[in-house]
Amino acid sequence: TTLFRSKVEGRLELARVAAARILDEIELSPALNWPTDNDPLPPDPEAAAAQLRTVWRIPPGPLLDLATYVEAAGGVVLRTRFGGDRVDAAFHQPRRDTTRWMLLNTEADDAARVRTTLAHELGHAILHHYDAFNVPDEDVREKQAYLFALALLLPADEFTRDLQRVGFLWRDFLLLREKWGVSAAAMTRRARNLGLISPHRYTGLNIDRRQAGHWAWEPGDVIAEHPTTFHDVVGLLREHGHTDDTFATVAGLPYERLADLLPDEFE
Repeated sequence: TTLFRSKVEGRLELARVAAARILDEIELSPALNWPTDNDPLPPDPEAAAAQLRTVWRIPPGPLLDLATYVEAAGGVVLRTRFGGDRVDAAFHQPRRDTTRWMLLNTEADDAARVRTTLAHELGHAILHHYDAFNVPDEDVREKQAYLFALALLLPADEFTRDLQRVGFLWRDFLLLREKWGVSAAAMTRRARNLGLISPHRYTGLNIDRRQAGHWAWEPGDVIAEHPTTFHDVVGLLREHGHTDDTFATVAGLPYERLADLLPDEFE
């Protein structure tokens, strides 16, 4: 596991550095503000998610294009081949780098899970990067990031109204999967967190989920996240004469390696 993690981290850093060098060819201007340590969001995940929706002017209801908002605020959401499907996404912000990097695994095929993981990594970026000397331990960080993700993607008032309209059976949660772009399993967790169902009912829903054969897979389409910043920059540079060799030179990698790490743009 340690070896696999080190391998993935090495690939992600190579991809990030290569992409950063290519992005440096174009000047980008954020349209939204990213919360800063001078004006941070509340430390509570629920409150932070609600306030971020306000700061980024996200309309009420389902948030089906999270990557668009992250990139509008100056982050980069980069689709990268991780070298395996055990990790869906990762957050990187190296020291002295003002760019927040959200890397999505091109080998992950569950769009609902990838969207939740992107929101989870955004939670880390929002909640855990201000004070390096006062960061919660890993278990607390992970719990906070997951609570943030569910609160951001499933805002309490609108989600509660939907559940009260359709019901609280496993099939009812599945009905809402496509609308919210979140797995039914994550929605049951959110319902428990909000006190809409009891812990006993939550356990029962997990039993129903397993009996239905939906433990590792759920029916119902979800629109995948489609980040555009890197794609658009590469397209613009190609229009202005960048060739495969030019990109390899700028990135500092052989083109074959660049295509392996960033297959959407270079394969």
